[in-house]
Amino acid sequence: MDPIGESVCLKPKMYSVLPAGHDPKTPETDADFEKELEEEEYRKSQGEKKWEKKHGIQKAKGVKKCVRVNKIGLNPYDNKRWILLDGIRTLPYGHWRIGLYKRLIASEISPEKAEERAMKAKLRVKA
Repeated sequence: MDPIGESVCLKPKMYSVLPAGHDPKTPETDADFEKELEEEEYRKSQGEKKWEKKHGIQKAKGVKKCVRVNKIGLNPYDNKRWILLDGIRTLPYGHWRIGLYKRLIASEISPEKAEERAMKAKLRVKA
């Protein structure tokens, strides 16, 4: 297996990896060219949602009709992790520190100070 040269990770199970030594200027095969296009799409969608148009046929109550549906294709929103203000660290949804952070925000503390206090807090279990 080749070492990793570049990677773009949007969220769990949604990433693109290029091997080390990959030269984007000279795609050798059609597969290399498609991989480069995929990498570009991942890079573009890092800060925004990418909408895809899908056409199909639906049947409802015995009537067939052509439909066009707009769906979100690639997006950086991770529905399993709470992203902290630094944009790097995350917590799983349901983590006790997220609840503490929300209570601190409700008491009119700035988001930066609330996050700092929530991350420094220690969980005390009553015996």
